[in-house]
Amino acid sequence: LRAVRAVETGAEPATADSETTVEPPSVDFAFVSPRLLPDGTPDVHYRTACGGQKLRDIMLQGYIDLYGPYDKLLLNCSGGGECGTCIVEVVVEGGEMLSPKNEVEKEKLKRKPKSWRLACQATVGNPDSTGQMVIQQLPEWKVHKWDK
Repeated sequence: LRAVRAVETGAEPATADSETTVEPPSVDFAFVSPRLLPDGTPDVHYRTACGGQKLRDIMLQGYIDLYGPYDKLLLNCSGGGECGTCIVEVVVEGGEMLSPKNEVEKEKLKRKPKSWRLACQATVGNPDSTGQMVIQQLPEWKVHKWDK
């Protein structure tokens, strides 16, 4: 396993000629692929979404790979919390914005690291939430480890 340093998810700085506008509340995400790019750096995809949604829905709407080899209808439960194929890992920051683990999630993840969540069961904050999250996709398939 290769060590990978956490990434930042900060927004781009405002330019001097930009108008002052009030942005609606949103959460910035950095989704990290389980594989590294050819140069050895993480393959990271950035997305922004409103809070109050299931992490699974945010990932699917943002075209982020959630199921990997289980991406066929018969291989996953489509968000029912029954199969455990939508496991993600909350890395470095943002875990406090997720809803507490429910009984379904606790049962499916009882032998997994505490930072692992089921994307279909975890709700990201509420509609007025703001913040940043770093999410490791398919943590059981990753080829690197995180320096925390």
